[in-house]
Amino acid sequence: MTSTKKKILVISPSAKSPFVRNDAEILSKEYPTEILGVETLPFPRKLVLLWRLFTRLVNDEVLMVLMYFSVPVYAPFVVALTKLFGRKVAVITGGYDTTYVPVIDWGEMKTWWKRIAQRFALHFVDLVLTFSEFSK
Repeated sequence: MTSTKKKILVISPSAKSPFVRNDAEILSKEYPTEILGVETLPFPRKLVLLWRLFTRLVNDEVLMVLMYFSVPVYAPFVVALTKLFGRKVAVITGGYDTTYVPVIDWGEMKTWWKRIAQRFALHFVDLVLTFSEFSK
């Protein structure tokens, strides 16, 4: 398969999100793009997600992975698998998924294992895109 047929794989909690669809549409003007919405996957979603990513990587279909970081449980596995195949990974992240505010019990990073998983994933990604200046 030639590199022109490789695609950007967009991994997101929902393929129906207007933000995801808009980003994929912009990317598709330059590169073939596929959205992999986690909510559409059959049970067990984590394993199915990793299997679909693995098969696309083995078949040399993936140019890079763009992941919305609001899927923190999957993030370290997606990043590790993608990097094992020598592909680039970019994440879009921001507020709830990368923080915890104890006073109001808000944020995904309340538990120690999620903080470790996020730290691992963010260490190995090639590019972190925040969705606002405040999130940097």
